[in-house]
Amino acid sequence: MKNSKGQLEIFGIAVIFLLFIFGLMIFIKLSSTKEENLAFNFMLEQMPSRLLQTMTETTTACQKKNIGALILDVASSQSGSDNAGRCTYTDNQIICDTVTQTKSKSELETVVKQIFENSLKIDKISYEFEIKMKDGCQIYTEKNPADGCSKAGKISAETFTLQSLKGKVDIVLKVC
Repeated sequence: MKNSKGQLEIFGIAVIFLLFIFGLMIFIKLSSTKEENLAFNFMLEQMPSRLLQTMTETTTACQKKNIGALILDVASSQSGSDNAGRCTYTDNQIICDTVTQTKSKSELETVVKQIFENSLKIDKISYEFEIKMKDGCQIYTEKNPADGCSKAGKISAETFTLQSLKGKVDIVLKVC
């Protein structure tokens, strides 16, 4: 009888030890996941603001103007919007070099696409980007993937507003 009581005590201690080890493993797994999520969430919250700040200050080949200046040039040449909400332009050109070169708003689109190709698309981060006038006409819009952030659980967004000759221009970036 004494022998089986001792065995029962040892078995109980072994069960308690195993439960302790199992609980410790679960705690370690959950705490490391929280740290990764915390870092990712912080990065996700900061990314739109930092990317828009960097983007608007990025210099282009067009008279060494930054993207913010190109956006203002394009916005200042818009004359209204079509039925689809896209901006229409009286003069669809931005003067890059007064003597030799004129480029349309495609200069702006080309540079913006390159920035997203070299940043968010490499990291496979879904996003929606839009440049629009306060009256609603869209100067430029891009989503990656095609449905953008519609299925995302967490979205972080930032809006920069610039003042053009034709009114306020919103630059909106959502990442998810």
